Amino acid sequence: MIIVGDKITKINAVRGDLTRGVSIESKPEITGVTKKELFSAGEKKNGASIDYTYTSSYGKESSIAIEGSLFLVGEDKALKDLIKNYKKDKKLDDNVATVVLRRIFEVGMTNSVIISQAMGLPAPIQVPRVVPKK
Repeated sequence: MIIVGDKITKINAVRGDLTRGVSIESKPEITGVTKKELFSAGEKKNGASIDYTYTSSYGKESSIAIEGSLFLVGEDKALKDLIKNYKKDKKLDDNVATVVLRRIFEVGMTNSVIISQAMGLPAPIQVPRVVPKK
């Protein structure tokens, strides 16, 4: 299966009081998998839509939540199995989950950095620090 697209459908950011040294926790969560007809490579194909929520929490009062969907295409049998297994167990196959979660982290972190800057929150990733030579 191949990820052929993604879209963000909702962003919610809240800035409360921050304490010094607050820990930042980022977490992706898959919220649904459905069958979807997609337009890819110039033609309609059977595919799947994987809905997700990506949250960066700054303690109890501040957070950035991003909701969206990833779109996958692949063989019909593999897509049917993916949807059926998710409905049954609320889990994705490990091979698919690895690729999907990696992409959710990419989309979530990239956008969370921009949103955190606008909100005056620390970036939810470890930014390299440059220090002068001694």
